[in-house]
Amino acid sequence: MDRVNDVSVSIGSLPPYWKESTAVILYIGLELVSIVKCHKNTIIDMKYKLKNYMENKMIQLIKREQLQECLDILKQGYEHTALTYGMTEENCPYRGRTRLPYQIFENEYNNGHMMYGYICDNKLAGFLSLYKEERTMNINDIVILPEYQNKGFGSRLMQYAKEKSVEYGCSKIALGMVHDNLKLREWYEKEGFHTVRLVNFDMVSYTVGNMEKEIEKEIEKEKPEI
Repeated sequence: MDRVNDVSVSIGSLPPYWKESTAVILYIGLELVSIVKCHKNTIIDMKYKLKNYMENKMIQLIKREQLQECLDILKQGYEHTALTYGMTEENCPYRGRTRLPYQIFENEYNNGHMMYGYICDNKLAGFLSLYKEERTMNINDIVILPEYQNKGFGSRLMQYAKEKSVEYGCSKIALGMVHDNLKLREWYEKEGFHTVRLVNFDMVSYTVGNMEKEIEKEIEKEKPEI
């Protein structure tokens, strides 16, 4: 009998001394172990797809009525950076988006920016905004509320951005950030980004870094180990 393709067990067909419940459970357990060993790669792939599906359920497309809540996430999520690097409305547009007017934000929504929210505890805990230029996917915002940081939500949003980039046929992802923010820059580098240009402005003491990541044709190349 093919133990992989036909693992049905007929209790009546077992030898009499195997009819004790413990022996039957042991026999079935051995059959299951055999299946696991023979289909290890298939099971791992199924676990990855299930994990990815469940995580994607936590990411939802933003609706117009959620824009104000998303704007509040920008204000709270970017506030620490604005304070640390002395951003003001005079030396930095909209104080690093912490003072972004609703009308400007709504215009981005109307102009086709792809906006997504990360849901945790039945509330928006993070925000991702993307827009496409030719074959480049630009990350306009990727931010997590302070109380939900360091939980892997940012990495999940970044992975989602990569998947969307592949879906839209982009060859790279681009973003801008405060180059002096070493912790954040190292996180981006861990996500596969590298600095392509540095820009200095007279009115601020920090340097702006433009970073990019080349997109593989197959997102499966970044499949995590399970």
